[in-house]
Amino acid sequence: MTGKNKLEPIKVISEGQEIPFREYAHEAGGSGALYAKDIREMFLRWREADCHFAGEYIAPIAAQVITDAAELDRTLYTLIMTVIEEAYLTLRPEVDHNHPGLTRIK
Repeated sequence: MTGKNKLEPIKVISEGQEIPFREYAHEAGGSGALYAKDIREMFLRWREADCHFAGEYIAPIAAQVITDAAELDRTLYTLIMTVIEEAYLTLRPEVDHNHPGLTRIK
């Protein structure tokens, strides 16, 4: 679903300033705020998200879900990570491995 984002950008106001949702999600991590009704409703619209919306909004919530599952429910964590591992291995050949700005971890 590239090029057509059906979902509106989300504005987050923190201490009187607009901040990126990713920053808000990181700051809210572990507090339970990412499970609030308004964020849950936005997250459950993932089927409508294009790659930009997925990266900016869905991914930060998913990261917290993974972290929470690792801490609270190892069976769920294993299920999530098995799917992510399969996706990672499937997508890996499609990614440019010679990106000029990439620093490898050794």
